[in-house]
Amino acid sequence: MKVHVFIATSLDGFIATRDGSIDWLTSLPCPETPYKEFWSKVDCLLMGRETFNTVSEFDKWPYDKPVFVASRSITGPPENLNYKTIGIEIVKGSPNSILDNLEKKGFESIYLDGGVLIQDFLRADLVDEMYINVVGRLLGAGRRLFGEVIKTLEFELVSAEKLTDSMSMSHWRRRRSE
Repeated sequence: MKVHVFIATSLDGFIATRDGSIDWLTSLPCPETPYKEFWSKVDCLLMGRETFNTVSEFDKWPYDKPVFVASRSITGPPENLNYKTIGIEIVKGSPNSILDNLEKKGFESIYLDGGVLIQDFLRADLVDEMYINVVGRLLGAGRRLFGEVIKTLEFELVSAEKLTDSMSMSHWRRRRSE
């Protein structure tokens, strides 16, 4: 099973403001092609609770693949969403147990989204590839993309490209010692 991250960060490494807002990001023009190419390669999306709370407020549900929400606190669907209609399932457990369960369901390639969840999976050394979009803005404070890791994790640069005059994307693959 492969775990992939696709996320945007400010120049100073923040994915959201202190209050969790991503308005600084959604106001920017962003080419859809890299995301569409990435989305076509994954089977499902695993997101954290805070990311789910943000996305569930969108006018239209943006995903057409199964979505799993890792949460210890969500007990039921928000009133504005019908879980069964749009394919959302709440999952609980450690990163390893969540992946084991998704693999048993037949998923092979997972899109991992949400700062805390990404940090948890990095600490467990379960992230295989990261697509990081860096936006030419300094937020100064907020929620960081990367937290502490237990050991040094090495990634090799697969590609880097300029997307707009204020955004670049780099694709990183986990380098594991054999």
